Amino acid sequence: MTKESVHVHSLSVSYSKKPVLWSVDFRLPTGVFAAIVGPNGAGKSTLLKSCVGLLKPATGYVEFFDNQTLKQAQKKIAYLPQRESVDWHFPISVREVVEMGTLVLEPISKSQRESVVEKALEDVALTSFADRQISDLSGGQQQRVFIARALAQGADLFFLDEPFAAIDASTEKTIIKVLRKLVDQGKTVIAVMHDLFSVYENVDRLVLINTRLIAEGTKKEVFTAENLKAAYGGQLDMLSKILHLVEDSK
Repeated sequence: MTKESVHVHSLSVSYSKKPVLWSVDFRLPTGVFAAIVGPNGAGKSTLLKSCVGLLKPATGYVEFFDNQTLKQAQKKIAYLPQRESVDWHFPISVREVVEMGTLVLEPISKSQRESVVEKALEDVALTSFADRQISDLSGGQQQRVFIARALAQGADLFFLDEPFAAIDASTEKTIIKVLRKLVDQGKTVIAVMHDLFSVYENVDRLVLINTRLIAEGTKKEVFTAENLKAAYGGQLDMLSKILHLVEDSK
């Protein structure tokens, strides 16, 4: 039986009594790279924040790792917010950010903590940047610092809110390589993404929403004309290109 990392059950969220998410329900297995996709204002970031407890749902709930509550599972869950929500000018080094991840671990010695931090930095190829201030890094490097912090935490489930926003294609490939390595290790990555072509090339499963759940499943299951039209409406040029990719891969 396939293990589940996430079960979102009948989740509804409102802002000022206006529904942002309406009765969203899906399950994601362990060890996949999943993307949450949909048009602007669809509720993608709201869904992520609800999963990690930053927003309180009006109805429904989220479970982790086969029926654990957020409180039970939170040490194994990492959340990477949108870059613009982080104060990148705060005077702190890369190493110090990554060390924060070890605070959720059981008490460990100084040498053990140093070993965990070094391994996390190595995994995201930032060892040589350890003593730099985070403000001195590029956008992609900053994202990798937060992934390293999550690795130092020992997280098994990663929620990333628009990790590829405002970075170039080369940097995106570097980050995706890091994320794919995590998935290969049996961890689960769930990212809000906008570029459907990048989604098609890189992820295993999709959650397509527009306030409500449109579809969840593999790329071929979700990328259908009916589903894309229901989510995106009349953006025909983009949708037709995605559908051609799906057809060509059959």
